[in-house]
Amino acid sequence: FCPNAEFTVIPNGVDINAFVPASIAPMPASLIFIGTLDWYPNTRAVRYIANEIWPKLKEIIPNVEVNIIGAGAPNDLVKFSETEENFNVLGFVDDLKPYLDNATAYVCPIDDGGGTKLKLLDAFASGKAVVAHQVACEGLRVEDGNQVLIANDPETYCMQIKKLVDDSALRERLEGNARRHAENF
Repeated sequence: FCPNAEFTVIPNGVDINAFVPASIAPMPASLIFIGTLDWYPNTRAVRYIANEIWPKLKEIIPNVEVNIIGAGAPNDLVKFSETEENFNVLGFVDDLKPYLDNATAYVCPIDDGGGTKLKLLDAFASGKAVVAHQVACEGLRVEDGNQVLIANDPETYCMQIKKLVDDSALRERLEGNARRHAENF
């Protein structure tokens, strides 16, 4: 087609000046997920949080809060949030920073779909501890326990989240490693 064409591969990245770590400590047990909610992997991930992780999580962390941010939330998730205290489907927000700043951890149970999950690069740049499915981490060159905590089932998500809530030193180490990873990605 273009035998003399030259190509350059430009890797994914993140604006590390737009996504910056908070200057305040996060809330004690606040989780966040950000993504367009009418895209099936995100919808599926949020339903997984609501139906599989949330019931178990609130048993072990009664004061836990989840903030789901993104346009296009399906009616079932909106209705779920209306009946579940501290499970908030917020829709589109003008400014993500206050929600990211307050979050103890970013949770990403995306277990299908192709491509790099750029939302995790945003979370890393924001200096967030991340608990994610191994598929969500594909292409990001992360190591479990270093930049992210991997979880592939509801029990492990709950265990990893509880670790971050209970162990501020672990959370802070992951936050610092995540930010450095975003800067060097």
